[in-house]
Amino acid sequence: MNPLRGIGDRVPDVTVNDLTIHKKLVQRLGILAIVATFLLATIVYDAVRYGFTILSAVPVFILGFTLGMTIFSRISGVVWDDEKEAVSIGKMDVVGFGVLVLYYTFDIVLRSVLLHAYPDADLFFVRGLILAGVFGAAFGRLVWFVLAIHKMHKRIA
Repeated sequence: MNPLRGIGDRVPDVTVNDLTIHKKLVQRLGILAIVATFLLATIVYDAVRYGFTILSAVPVFILGFTLGMTIFSRISGVVWDDEKEAVSIGKMDVVGFGVLVLYYTFDIVLRSVLLHAYPDADLFFVRGLILAGVFGAAFGRLVWFVLAIHKMHKRIA
């Protein structure tokens, strides 16, 4: 028996400024926020515990954030659901699937490049850089979703 089954049924649609946001989109935003928070906490912990500077992770974060805002945001978009009269999460299309493959490729290439660029570096330094890139991508997607919802609200209002 799956203990998580039915959790999504408990999340209601959210209404903000006369704009209803479908519960699946609320869940997606919540999951992205939780993942981004855990990634950031791990980066800060590694920086404090193992002594690398967070400033060294900023360029990789910016790269991840840019990719999250531009390319990875195509995994699934924000659409207007006429039936429910709510902003909803779009279905993943072929482009979205391709972007998902790019997302995982980004993670694998980032690991390979960083491990090659810093062969003698401490493993936690490289891990911190990798997590900064993935955190940037997750945070970029989260910001993109919020901006897309805001844009949808302006268009409908």
